[in-house]
Amino acid sequence: MGDASHYSSFAADPVPGSAYDFYVAATRIRDEEPAVPLGLAPVSIRTDMDLCTRRFWERRNPFLEEVAHATRRQVIEELCEAGMLPDCPAEPLSPELEAYVSRQVRRIHYGYLRSEEELQGKAAAWKRTLSPEKRVLIGARLCSGSSDKAAQRLNEGIQPGGPKRGLGRHHVYRAMHAFLRLPDFSDFAIRAEILLFVDNFRTLRRVRTRARAHRSFRGLDGRELAEAIHERSDLWHVCDRTRDELPPLPVLLAA
Repeated sequence: MGDASHYSSFAADPVPGSAYDFYVAATRIRDEEPAVPLGLAPVSIRTDMDLCTRRFWERRNPFLEEVAHATRRQVIEELCEAGMLPDCPAEPLSPELEAYVSRQVRRIHYGYLRSEEELQGKAAAWKRTLSPEKRVLIGARLCSGSSDKAAQRLNEGIQPGGPKRGLGRHHVYRAMHAFLRLPDFSDFAIRAEILLFVDNFRTLRRVRTRARAHRSFRGLDGRELAEAIHERSDLWHVCDRTRDELPPLPVLLAA
């Protein structure tokens, strides 16, 4: 897609039926369910929980567990790089090392919880700056390796010669640039958001690919596909189930 598309299309106006249209609509649907802080420990499922609460934590716990595992891997890798552990340490670790790793994990999780307070305290700026459209653009860039590749993925589904052109690399670059220049946001807050952007995009990409191959959604894409999935199967549940099948989140994003 040439740079001219920068002037003939806008990130806030997805081309109907495009992959970008799907990701934005699906992200909006996912936003309807309350988010949980990244530093929160998985919640024990109790018999006295009502059905809605139990299902909520059943969906959320796997992601919180994955964040905890990714954080632990990060701490152990840092110890290896510092020469405090062999490259492939045997598990379980010694009690002393395990205690140290646990303290570091708690420190990082505390940073995530503080970043949540920080983001809530700046909710107006956060919502204005990090719209669903921008979060999708940033997630696509982080998962694709370049703005060009991200734009190509987001433009999937657009018919050549249509009345509206897709995204160019400048749309992706500008969203990423704006995010990295958020004023007065801590490193923990930025990294916590990156973790969520990556998780959202890679999960929705897998969901879209599978749904388009399913006969129940034949011929659908974009916002219509996202809404059809949610109506038929509950998009929140589909995303959580899909996430469980994906590779672990990148270690470098855990700290």
